[in-house]
Amino acid sequence: MEPQTIKKTKKETGRIIESYARELIEAGSLVMLLLLILLGVLLRSYTFALGIFVGGIVAIINHYGLYKSLRSVLSAAAERGEKGGAPQTLFAFYVRLLFSGIVIFLALRAGFADPIGILVGASVVVVNSLIVGLAIFITDRGANG
Repeated sequence: MEPQTIKKTKKETGRIIESYARELIEAGSLVMLLLLILLGVLLRSYTFALGIFVGGIVAIINHYGLYKSLRSVLSAAAERGEKGGAPQTLFAFYVRLLFSGIVIFLALRAGFADPIGILVGASVVVVNSLIVGLAIFITDRGANG
């Protein structure tokens, strides 16, 4: 394959990854969450695995909620030239934060979720965001350099 063809293929791959970044992050987070739950059960305990589940689900729901909030604010600003979407976005953020805090508090208070497991589960979205970001960077760099 010629170098120009390889660069073009990498550029196309980078565009595909960019256009599906949110879906890749969410799907990758679910897959990673399932794998971590399985490892948690096999290597530690059911309590640890349940902590991973609680942390991961809370993180994925928060990620999706943030996407929806920002999308509605940005689309309203783009379509109608409206400003001032920050109060709604902040309100939605605080509602999600309160929901997350209550869920995690109840899981810890009831004693059925391990705190370290919750931290591990909550990290799945962050790890997958980094992986997708690196994939975009690598394909973009390969296509341009």
